[in-house]
Amino acid sequence: MTNRVQPAHRLRRTLGLLTLLGGMAPALPAWGAQISVPAGASVDFGSGRAAFHCADLAIAGLVQGGSAALASLRDVTIQSGGTLSGDSAYLYVSGNWDNQGSFVAGTSTVQFEDGCRTTTILSGDSDFYNLVFTSSSGKTFQLASGSTQSVSNSLVIAGTPTNPLTLDNTDGSGPAYLDVAESATTDIQDANIIPGHIVFTGQVIPTLSWLAVMLLSLLTLGAARRRLGA
Repeated sequence: MTNRVQPAHRLRRTLGLLTLLGGMAPALPAWGAQISVPAGASVDFGSGRAAFHCADLAIAGLVQGGSAALASLRDVTIQSGGTLSGDSAYLYVSGNWDNQGSFVAGTSTVQFEDGCRTTTILSGDSDFYNLVFTSSSGKTFQLASGSTQSVSNSLVIAGTPTNPLTLDNTDGSGPAYLDVAESATTDIQDANIIPGHIVFTGQVIPTLSWLAVMLLSLLTLGAARRRLGA
């Protein structure tokens, strides 16, 4: 029998681990708890907003994001035979992403950020609609060597000037690929993207590391000053 969960109060009663934002709030889940959707079961988040408090989401059945905002997720694991349908949801993930099943992006946004883990690893191949890497702490995001993460609409990679984030592969045994559609928008700033470890395909995107960009800026500034002093 399929367990289909739509309204916020039923989501609360069925999973019992979420704090609903703007609705009835159950007790906070234990840090690092796991929410499992077994094979044959389905969960539809509808239009709710939920905070996971660094709980993991393990999917062997079907999860539909709806238009929900799912905050403070730690690890998201799509197991073989499992499906995560992004719909138009916004997923905030600060742990790992392991796709061994099916991720159907729809028009969803997946944002990898600071929070539950100091390093985030993306494993398996996934096709994202909007993909965001953001950090104010200088976090390292790693794509599994040999994997391909595709982006069809928007790619954002943004650290801060004082703490640039790092985008690398997992073990240096081979590059990881970011396949960005020609029509996609990109916003890349304050990021140390390791050349040769991360390879862009599709849209041509410069892969100068943050340090190289800084050195290039200093050289350009020095040349300009010399011209003015001549």
